[in-house]
Amino acid sequence: MDHTCCATLPWAQHIFPRCDGTPRSPYKKQRFKSTMTCRRTIQRVCARTLLAPSPTLARPFASTVPSHKAPHPLRIRQNFDVNDDIEVVQAQIKKLTGETLPDAVAWQAVTHKSFAHGKEGYNDKLAFMGRRVLKFHLALQLASRESSRPSAINNKAIESVTSARLDNATKASTLFSVAQNMGLNIQDVMRWKPKQTGDLELSGVKGVVGDCLTAMIGAVFMTKGGQAAEELVVKKVLPHIIGVGNPRQSSRKQVEA
Repeated sequence: MDHTCCATLPWAQHIFPRCDGTPRSPYKKQRFKSTMTCRRTIQRVCARTLLAPSPTLARPFASTVPSHKAPHPLRIRQNFDVNDDIEVVQAQIKKLTGETLPDAVAWQAVTHKSFAHGKEGYNDKLAFMGRRVLKFHLALQLASRESSRPSAINNKAIESVTSARLDNATKASTLFSVAQNMGLNIQDVMRWKPKQTGDLELSGVKGVVGDCLTAMIGAVFMTKGGQAAEELVVKKVLPHIIGVGNPRQSSRKQVEA
């Protein structure tokens, strides 16, 4: 019979730190008589410590023990009022899309994850989908232009479709400018919690407005289909982005200014 103690194995060192066959002061040298004895001991320890049901381990952060709560908050709580009227939200969505959305989808499209600590549905996934739809149709518009360059394919300007141009067209500052040019008051209807209520720009208001705009596009795509989303993007959104989406043009404007 093999009398090697399996506690010397690496995976058992955290359970039996002093049973590795080496004497450690002030503990005496300990060895297991057989592999079966060592195995049974490990099973008993695991069943007693690791597998024992505990109501506190099921949801360790479900509530805070009163003795662990700080007597005073570390940051001053700042109240920030947001819109709670669905009619106002639907009015902005109708101004963008021409028709309304289901109330639950409309609330989700204008709700940022900072609102209510993310307890309510927020617009991350809708904004992700809306950005993909926006980039796709922007790429089609750019690639459909006529070009006589040697790199053109079937006289189409495929070289104008670059990742930098698509990313620049869907960044926060660009989408914020697009929302303003379209006459949308997304900032008045979106639900979010700024880090500093006295400085909304520093808190990232442009990014939140951009997320809400793309979330509305994603909501149209998910509820009304790809054709409705294409009409919205091509006819209403892209005319405000085509000129802004070229980083070379923006840099030239800055140099000329």
